[in-house]
Amino acid sequence: MSQKELEELKMQLLDNAEEMKKDFLEEGFSEEEAQKKALDSIELDELITSIKESSIKKSLLPNRIISSVLIILYTLFVIKCVKNISVISSPLLHGNFIPFKFTFNFLSSIFAGNFSFINDVYFLDQLLILLLFIPFGIFIPIIINKYNNLKPNLIIFIVFNIVFSLLFYFPYFNFDITVLRILSCVLGFYIIKLIVKKI
Repeated sequence: MSQKELEELKMQLLDNAEEMKKDFLEEGFSEEEAQKKALDSIELDELITSIKESSIKKSLLPNRIISSVLIILYTLFVIKCVKNISVISSPLLHGNFIPFKFTFNFLSSIFAGNFSFINDVYFLDQLLILLLFIPFGIFIPIIINKYNNLKPNLIIFIVFNIVFSLLFYFPYFNFDITVLRILSCVLGFYIIKLIVKKI
């Protein structure tokens, strides 16, 4: 429903409220009581809210279908990118199955003044993959229609990232980078949440 139609409906309801007010005045209510009873009886704000919600629901299905198609295409794109990424050994990868070992190696390099990881192909590839995971955090809430609650989205992000890591990175599985990919999805979730709030 357009804004113009909403305004017309509002005016029509206000006219109805005016007629009800006259009826209440004839029944012996004071001016103030009659006006309050008339406005309470039509529940204008609730009606407009329900109309807006029904309008949003009508557009929800096409949005979910489009998002589903986009996420499938985007997943294929990310898989193509991952398959082209080199699996060069990196000093940052020692003990990659151990939680937070990658982070420890990374921070140790920084504190030791060794910034050679900036030229490390593996590091740059993983940085790109982290950026590529942000759109998953945007599309998944649209598909499951959960913009306000992180928990159901987070469960999907975790499962999706673990499956993705085990399928495409099993020999090079890295606990820390999997966690960072989940955080990239969470960042995407907050981006879509902010966009929905602004709309």
